[in-house]
Amino acid sequence: MDFGKNKTAKILVFSFLVAVLILTVIFTGCKTGKTSEEEPIAEETDEISEEVEDDSGKKIDEDKIAGMEITGNINILSGLGISGEVWNSRPIAVMIENSPDSRPQSGLIYADMVFEVVDEGGVTRYVAVYSSYDADITGPVRSARPYYAEIARSFDPIYAFWGTYPEGYDIIRKLDMDVLDGNSD
Repeated sequence: MDFGKNKTAKILVFSFLVAVLILTVIFTGCKTGKTSEEEPIAEETDEISEEVEDDSGKKIDEDKIAGMEITGNINILSGLGISGEVWNSRPIAVMIENSPDSRPQSGLIYADMVFEVVDEGGVTRYVAVYSSYDADITGPVRSARPYYAEIARSFDPIYAFWGTYPEGYDIIRKLDMDVLDGNSD
């Protein structure tokens, strides 16, 4: 067929392609299959349940859970076992840079918990909390901000950073934290 001269051939080929496209859309859209039944959405209630079900469906009394104590050398931050050497040591929370130029950071893999927080200007920084392992090198260490200090404070750590603005020192002092400031004497 010479499509350049035969207008009827062009129309037939175009019509055929449109028909194939329409049939494809119809057959894929009308596909029948098993529909999954949606689980009913639980309604919120103001009542506090005294019993909780675990994964196996057994009921657990909340009073028994509240009275449980962690026994053995378990890291309360990670839930993993911890050596006797670091059992009674305090955590250390370190401010770590996260700009593209600072990557890869050192020592993040040894942190028990890492919080990524948006800073001024949309950049993020990490609050890395170490309690199980010592990192030989950690960093790059960055300056503190009050909201980072508040996150770190929940772990009663030694808070390590590299400087802050003058009002920031006052706020951190009021939080009554032990600090390790690389920018001070």
